[in-house]
Amino acid sequence: QPNNKPSVNLLVGHRFEAELSDNGFVPLSVVPYSDHFAFYNNASVQQAKSYDDKLSTVNARLSAMLQYILCVARFAHYIKVIGRDKVGGYHSAEQCEQELQRWLHNYTTASSDASSDVRARHPLREARIQVREKRGEPGRYYSIIQLQPHFQLDQMITTAKLR
Repeated sequence: QPNNKPSVNLLVGHRFEAELSDNGFVPLSVVPYSDHFAFYNNASVQQAKSYDDKLSTVNARLSAMLQYILCVARFAHYIKVIGRDKVGGYHSAEQCEQELQRWLHNYTTASSDASSDVRARHPLREARIQVREKRGEPGRYYSIIQLQPHFQLDQMITTAKLR
């Protein structure tokens, strides 16, 4: 029978793992008392800002974590595709905004007590979009999108804002 246990040539301790993570690396770590490995931290190379307020500093750090960046980027990508596919199809910025807001609502649940299954199908706690017409360019729009994902393990209270 083949050996299914993964091979790791370097074990990373907690301190070194934290240092690597703080510098944008995603270290593979051993799960204590098991034969398994896990990625406990997944910061990006984005340096989070430090603030006088500890809560703001923690939120900035969590906002730089890959899972949240990728979640927000995926929604931004789909919104861009929807807009591209509807070029010339909207009569007003308000009509575009209403359609995109309805679409975002399909992925939103505000319930803090939602099961992990519900959160998987509705990954956003809150989502708002504003669509405005570009000044001097009738029929051309820009948007401001605010997304707040559900946070499974990181008690994060922040919203990503895209322009």
